[in-house]
Amino acid sequence: MAISYRDGAEERVGRILRASADLSSLALLAPEGSDWELVYHLAPERGNLLRPFDFEGLSVLELGAGMGGASRVVAERCARYVGVEGAPDRAVALRERLRDLPHASVEVCNLADFVTDERFDVVLLVGVLEYAALYVDSPGGDLSPFEHVLECACAWLKPGGALMVAIENRNGLKYWAGAPEDHTSRPFDGIVGYPHRNSPRTFSRRVLLQLLRSAGLGSVDEFYPWPDYKMPSVIVSGRLVQSHPFFAAELVGDAQARALFRHPENFPLSLAAMELARSGLLHEFSNSFLFVGFARGGEDLRGRLLRRLLDEGELAWHYSLKRRVPAETAFASDGSEGLVVRKRSLAPGSSEFETVRWLPRPEQPARLERSVFHHLRALAFAGRAEEFQDTLERFLDWALDRYGLPDGGISPEALDVNPTNAVPDGQGFDLFDIEWVSREPIPASWFILRTLFTIEDAVAMFPSPPWNTLAELYALLCRRYGISPDLDSDLAREARLQTDTHRHLTAESVRDALSARFKDARSGSGYQRDAAADWSLRKALSGGDAPIRMIARMLLRAVVRRVFRLFRRTRIRPSGAPPVGMAGSSLGFGILVEWLGRS
Repeated sequence: MAISYRDGAEERVGRILRASADLSSLALLAPEGSDWELVYHLAPERGNLLRPFDFEGLSVLELGAGMGGASRVVAERCARYVGVEGAPDRAVALRERLRDLPHASVEVCNLADFVTDERFDVVLLVGVLEYAALYVDSPGGDLSPFEHVLECACAWLKPGGALMVAIENRNGLKYWAGAPEDHTSRPFDGIVGYPHRNSPRTFSRRVLLQLLRSAGLGSVDEFYPWPDYKMPSVIVSGRLVQSHPFFAAELVGDAQARALFRHPENFPLSLAAMELARSGLLHEFSNSFLFVGFARGGEDLRGRLLRRLLDEGELAWHYSLKRRVPAETAFASDGSEGLVVRKRSLAPGSSEFETVRWLPRPEQPARLERSVFHHLRALAFAGRAEEFQDTLERFLDWALDRYGLPDGGISPEALDVNPTNAVPDGQGFDLFDIEWVSREPIPASWFILRTLFTIEDAVAMFPSPPWNTLAELYALLCRRYGISPDLDSDLAREARLQTDTHRHLTAESVRDALSARFKDARSGSGYQRDAAADWSLRKALSGGDAPIRMIARMLLRAVVRRVFRLFRRTRIRPSGAPPVGMAGSSLGFGILVEWLGRS
């Protein structure tokens, strides 16, 4: 039986796929300026969810494969791929996405109706489990639709096979910060237990683990995609959260700052993630989960599928796919208590560009202390402008002194030197993750502009910005160091660099975006609320002196309830029957208490 779930993008996605010569998992298929639906189905970031896993030589069944956003990266690597999709037009698009892979096939049916004698090494449920109650009939008894779907999925596993489940976290940090629930579009819907009927349902970490174990899976390895499983730029393993929680939180903050689509937040997720790490709760509040459960006897398959985690010691992965050389950064254990950074290109291509060269070291130590960028975020959120500027200037003092040239320019090696790649180290700073080198010396004013460009997310956290625009801060810093500001020329230099190193950008769009970032006026972040203004609003809404009225109402309620209880205790007869007139008195008191409770 087919199902009718659609989001309106099916025809457009199919048309784009039919016209595309490059169908690979790294292809930029969505036209520039596409709406969310096209980006969701076609962006290469969809495949980041499964890139860290080794599917070489394995057979894979994907249930609810959609139009292949996350499927392609698996099908490119595995020996046998079968995609099951319930919506016929989505299945057509999926076939187009996989048309050049002879070992891949697509079946059109509800996952509960899928029948095959074949068994698979891996079964995928990516963004599917939460819809079980809507599209899968429960078999009856005590088994819920969610348990039934997991039972069906495990039935198609080979002995010792693996089930991979990706799903949003009901308690995801973004939901606490005010983002609407991904499926219902209502804020706090999952947090309060989905009070509305007939909606998809997600789960907390603990409940999801219980569901997987009740399905017969033994060991479960946990991974946390950020900003979520749909468009992850970072995949963090449970091992990293346990061993290096603050470093994991830094990666989370970076992923959140680079999110393709961001919702308004009641508080900055990057700072909250650091405090969750301090409390040992980061894994409980991940926006999404990717759990890999293994049936009994799955030790060999676990060693193959999770080879990079278990054999190579890689604990997290960061992806930059829009570059002309798409790249992966892995963070691996150094064998003791530290981490190393490993970079590799995901596609063949030159590392030489018109403006820069990409020269990453194959492996370099990672600094586990919190970055200058994190400190700037915290200062901005607290509104401590003087300390923010002082911290920024201390970094610039050090960088300009270390990399300054006699003619007033900056060394080409400093192109990637910025607060996101620096940690305080005594009187100076230590750098990590340096990979770009300019072909020419860097004008000092452009170096300052690039510094501000990289920390824009921190500047945006000020509740009341001390600078009207980033251009104002840029000019102030240039004057501080005796540098002639040249904003338009520096914006043009940055636009040329970004266009040169990224596949999806045009010079015009970059110039417009950069100009808006630096020249448009800044408004407050909206995180903090003015206490005096909030008090005045409450007073106005209550129609008088808010605290006095509220306290009086509380006292009156307490007195009425106390009198009512005493009245009942003294008037009720030993037989338990109320005297004549008691029913009317009780009703009157009840109405009064109810009215007071609502007022």
